Amino acid sequence: MSREPGERLGAVDVFHLRSHQELVTQGHAGNACALVLDLEGRLDRAALERRVREAVATMPELGERLGYRFGIDPVWKPGATPTVSSQMQNGRRLEDIVVELIEQPIDGERPWEAHVLSGASHDAVVLRWFQPFTDARGMCRLGAWLGSDEPPPAPENRRRVADRLLDGLEARERVTLARRYFRHVMKLAKTPIFSLHSASKARPGAVRMLRKRFDAETTEAFYRSLRARAQLADTSVLLFAAARMLDRALGKRGYSPPHTLCPVPLSLDGTRDGERMLGNHLTMMMMALDRDDLRDEGRAVMSLARQRRAIVRDKLDVGMVAALDLVRHMPPRFYSWASRRPFAGERSSLVVSNPGEIGLETFLGHALRDAFLVPTVLAPPSFQVIADRYAGKLSVSVIFREGVMGADEVRELWPSFERDLLGA
Repeated sequence: MSREPGERLGAVDVFHLRSHQELVTQGHAGNACALVLDLEGRLDRAALERRVREAVATMPELGERLGYRFGIDPVWKPGATPTVSSQMQNGRRLEDIVVELIEQPIDGERPWEAHVLSGASHDAVVLRWFQPFTDARGMCRLGAWLGSDEPPPAPENRRRVADRLLDGLEARERVTLARRYFRHVMKLAKTPIFSLHSASKARPGAVRMLRKRFDAETTEAFYRSLRARAQLADTSVLLFAAARMLDRALGKRGYSPPHTLCPVPLSLDGTRDGERMLGNHLTMMMMALDRDDLRDEGRAVMSLARQRRAIVRDKLDVGMVAALDLVRHMPPRFYSWASRRPFAGERSSLVVSNPGEIGLETFLGHALRDAFLVPTVLAPPSFQVIADRYAGKLSVSVIFREGVMGADEVRELWPSFERDLLGA
């Protein structure tokens, strides 16, 4: 599919756009994400600026901005100019600088940009983007291409959106799948949930994060243990550990919810989508763990496996996309209200994501010391756990909002979270 000026956003792109609009209404910066590349040595900023200009000239999609057709239908149109900025690290933690970048206003006028962070002995590059523009895997591919001298992918391979799941379906089939998904959500909503956002009774503030990069030996032991613990289902174990961390935090506030509800992104990239850089090519699986699940990892893993099978059997992943497509033209305020109404104002208990391996080795001729991803966190739930891998090392970040949770509390909860994650 070619990406002509005025091309519509996909249904999941629109979902992220509505989430962005809700964040801005709440007084937050918006729906931004970042790919962080920690380099060996110094980067020539002028070389990066030239590369960005060349990239936009070679791949015009990178110079598009958000627009609207007929005033209501969001589309990508020409007119954006990605920028390159720089600042000194001044001995600060790289993660702290990145979350400050996440907290800077962003919108569809310039969907992505590059930042050079100069340290005492080496630099880092942060590619920050507007979440409706692409997903984590897409940005990792874009970063790899931007830092290379490879030709761009063919126009028809550059963009994928989840709406392709709906190709070939008649209107009646789409409505049937959407209704099935709505019934699934309403069934889940019969059991109340709580997020830290609501339990804290505090106004959520700026995004903060704590991250740990495990060494290669610990990472290898973790993945080796998954064969016996979860049939290699690392996301299930991550969700279990994150849900237990949340449950301990809620327990300290006097809450003991009957179940934990978590949306888990599911990439739709297949072997023929390896060049895809743009669009949110994913769907979501809404997974639930009850209190008995939280007491037993094996039980939790089996429960999540049953839910995944049911989602595939009932085509709830397709139904979610069909439902989002049906409501894409709702006014932003009503869209936000409708998405949270089934759960009494909540959106989910937490968010867990596991985008996998970051496949870059060099960037503009520089070897990488480290690479990781940082998303913003919606409010609610104001609590997210993300895992990724680079160079054979697992990285896990807990992302939260000030006022809802504090860094000291995350540090206090981290040892038990790590034991649950590693199976120690």
